[in-house]
Amino acid sequence: MPARGASGLSAASFHWGAPTAPAGCVARLPTGPCRSGAHTSRQCSQCGHIDRKHRIDRARFACRACGALVHADDNASLDIARRGETVWTAGRE
Repeated sequence: MPARGASGLSAASFHWGAPTAPAGCVARLPTGPCRSGAHTSRQCSQCGHIDRKHRIDRARFACRACGALVHADDNASLDIARRGETVWTAGRE
């Protein structure tokens, strides 16, 4: 039996029974292959423009097309959320 922490739950209880996607997948289309998170650090969450030079440094993202200035992690999370919403909507049609 796994050791239990202060909460009374073992670490394994968080992993049992939960379906997992293949490594590197953001979502799976109903009729297509796995969609990866490629270019989320290069794509602008405001206008969709993709360019390697958008990343000023590790924390800052500045779009050269529309001028959006956002934290790089926030920008990537918005891109991933939009992709997930697109896949979710496509699966419901």
